Amino acid sequence: MPGTRSLRAAFLGILAWSGAAVGGVLEHQLFRAIKTRHDDRVVQLMREGTPVNLRAADGTTPLMIAALHGSPESLGLLLEKGADPNLANDAGCTALLWAVADPEKVRLLLSRGANVNARSGAGMTPLLAAASLPTGSTVVELLLTHDAEIEARNNRGRSVLRRAILGGNPDTVRLVLAHAKQRGKLDAVIGDDAADLLALASVPEGNACVSLLCGQLTEWNGGRLPDAGQAVAIALQRQR
Repeated sequence: MPGTRSLRAAFLGILAWSGAAVGGVLEHQLFRAIKTRHDDRVVQLMREGTPVNLRAADGTTPLMIAALHGSPESLGLLLEKGADPNLANDAGCTALLWAVADPEKVRLLLSRGANVNARSGAGMTPLLAAASLPTGSTVVELLLTHDAEIEARNNRGRSVLRRAILGGNPDTVRLVLAHAKQRGKLDAVIGDDAADLLALASVPEGNACVSLLCGQLTEWNGGRLPDAGQAVAIALQRQR
């Protein structure tokens, strides 16, 4: 799992914004064993008959804790023992949303039938969450190849493309644009946001995404760059 401080902060921000209780009181020893990566203890508790789908007060399950804090091995063990990947906590978050910073865990959950388009109470989907992570392109591609809804928007109306630009990862932006075009969903992905997206990408931290957007949005807009073209041109000139 990527371990950089910035990635961790970004991911915890996603969960907090989604309403997930990352720091809640999880009293059961199974939660503690998973979180501290004492996998032998997890195995022992499973053998003793600990319910694999037990819940904390806020609806958090062991699988959710494994998705965020645990090892891939503990996640796999829970799934083998019958953990339901589509249970949601009180905020509507499933284990897949908690796992989006780790491609290996995402693969495991998808292989066991996790709903790729499950929405939290705040309208966050795994794809929306992964798109904004600085190193999220691998997971974004995984989710898209499993038919994640590329036109999804959260309850604030934020699109996958907007969140990818905010994440500042050109590979993610490229993937989103390519899949949207392939599916015939560019209109739905861009909507009325074309000028705003270009302006957003033209700030210094978004400059790597500008050329990608310019080409695609010019084609989408009938050969004419949307209204933010001047802002983009200025940003590109400043890079020289």
